Amino acid sequence: MNLSSPHFSPKTVLGVTFIALVAWALYVSIEFYDETVTSSWSREATRNPYLAAQQFMKRSDIDIVDADSLIKLDTLEGVGTLFIGEANQVQSPRQLKQVLSWLESGGHIIVAANSVAHDDDLLLQEFDVKVNWRDVEDEQENENEEQPLSETLREYNRQIEQGKTREQATASLNDKEETLTLVEFSGDIGDLEIEFDVSKVLTHPYISGSGYDTDKAQPTSWSYSDAGIHLMQFDVGNGLLTFISDPGIWTSYHIEDRDHAYLLWNLSSIDGSFAV
Repeated sequence: MNLSSPHFSPKTVLGVTFIALVAWALYVSIEFYDETVTSSWSREATRNPYLAAQQFMKRSDIDIVDADSLIKLDTLEGVGTLFIGEANQVQSPRQLKQVLSWLESGGHIIVAANSVAHDDDLLLQEFDVKVNWRDVEDEQENENEEQPLSETLREYNRQIEQGKTREQATASLNDKEETLTLVEFSGDIGDLEIEFDVSKVLTHPYISGSGYDTDKAQPTSWSYSDAGIHLMQFDVGNGLLTFISDPGIWTSYHIEDRDHAYLLWNLSSIDGSFAV
C-alpha cells in the first residue's frame, strides 16, 4: 500500500484506523456463551417409551416392524426377532400355539416377564417361569443395620489409600453391586453390564433344583445379579426364547445406561427385522 498516493490521504488513514479500533473494542466487549435450551419430550416419545431404542436399532441397520398384536403373528414376513412387552399378551391356547410354532421355525422372541399376577400367563406357564417380587427397601434397611459405620469408614479409607478421589470412593460405596447383572456372550463380545430392576427376579425349578417337571423345556442359559435371575433363555426348535424381568432397561430413560443398548443389539442381531 502506497500511503503517498492521492487516493489515501492522512484523513482517510485516520478514519479507517478509528473505525478499526471501534470495531475491535466492540468485539472484545462482546461476551460469547453457549446456551442449552432443555425442551420436553415430543408427543411421540411420550406415547412410545421405546422410541429411543427403535431409533438406535434403525441406525444399526436393523429394520423395525410394528407387529400390532400377536393375532397377526403368522402374517409377519422377514421378521427375525419379536419383542413382547408383557408375557400376558399370550392369552389363548391358539396364540400360544402360534408363538411356539413361530419359535420352532427359527424365530427369536424376547418376552418381558414382568407381570404382577402371572397365573394366566400361558407363555410363562408353558416354560415354568415365575416372577418373584422382592421387598428391596426392607432388605436394604437390614443390610444397613448389619453394616457398622466403622466398617464403612475403613472401606472408604482403604479406597482413598488406593488412589481414588473422595468423590470416587463415595460413589463406590453408594454403588449397589447387586443391581448389576453380567450377561455373558462368547467371542469378542464378552460380558455386558446390565442394571435390571432388582425388585423383580425370575425363577425356574430346573435352576433351583426343586420339583422340576422333566416334560417341560429347561433353560439353556441364565444371567443373574446378587438379587436373583433377570434373564433366562430357552432353545425352542430352531428358535430362541428370551425372558427378561425388566423391560425398563430399553426405555428411552435407560437405553443409554451401562450396556443396555448393546444387549438389545446382540439379542436382535440375527437375520430379519425387529418387530415390536
